[in-house]
Amino acid sequence: MMDIDNYKQAIAWLRGNLAEMQSTPGDPCVQLAVLQSFEVTYNLSEAILREAYVQLGTDEYAAYLSLRELIWRASEDGIRLSSRKHWMRYGLALETMTEGFSLSADSSIADAGELLSRFADELESFANCVQRRLVSNG
Repeated sequence: MMDIDNYKQAIAWLRGNLAEMQSTPGDPCVQLAVLQSFEVTYNLSEAILREAYVQLGTDEYAAYLSLRELIWRASEDGIRLSSRKHWMRYGLALETMTEGFSLSADSSIADAGELLSRFADELESFANCVQRRLVSNG
């Protein structure tokens, strides 16, 4: 069975790193921690969504769908993980921040604080939605 609690801990890790970044905005170590927690939660979200589909028996082809198609089907089935447009925007932000940080430790990850905070809110909502669906099906 899927471990939503560990997923929620990853989201809390992201939130904690965001809070630390607000108190020390120029610290490259903190910015790297934010970037790492963003990447982990982004990737875990896709894995959790695919696993939810398997456990709910909703779509036997979920493991083979593109992420864009999977998110569309999830929203049609009442499993909320942002919108395809927002999710792709998060992916682009992740790539941009990763590239910027690798080129220069002065990369302004701090400027993305609002986007990342909204991202964390959406992930918490998604985790709660999946948890409710699994409980009602099991």
